[in-house]
Amino acid sequence: MDENGQNPKVIMRGHFSDTLSGLTTHPKLPEVVTCGEDCLLSVWNIGTKKQIIKKTRKLDFSAEALDISRVDGDYLAVGCSNGHVQIYDYNNMSLLHHIKDRTEAITVVKFCPNAKSLAVGGSDSKIIVYGVTNKFKR
Repeated sequence: MDENGQNPKVIMRGHFSDTLSGLTTHPKLPEVVTCGEDCLLSVWNIGTKKQIIKKTRKLDFSAEALDISRVDGDYLAVGCSNGHVQIYDYNNMSLLHHIKDRTEAITVVKFCPNAKSLAVGGSDSKIIVYGVTNKFKR
């Protein structure tokens, strides 16, 4: 913003097209993760304001929600428009789990503070809680 609180200045541009729908910060690293309708899962360095290319992934479907486990930052959960939830190892961005038990869009994913559970909500108005320690089973 300028000195009058007007004219915001863009310091980072999130995605190339469509809507940016998910954003979360890493609990320990100076990084932000974003997702959107363009099917990109992007990781950004807050200090340099640049995308970390080696952590960026092209998704098969658009994503609407994401969260990082708060205790250690090891897990990244991504809720997709097709009702699937993907769990990534944040350190190397490898896909660990792919949960396919819904057909409606996932609109929110949240790890509990101790990172032992993941709550998932969708446009079907249902909330399902998955156990992290039992490989994301209900």
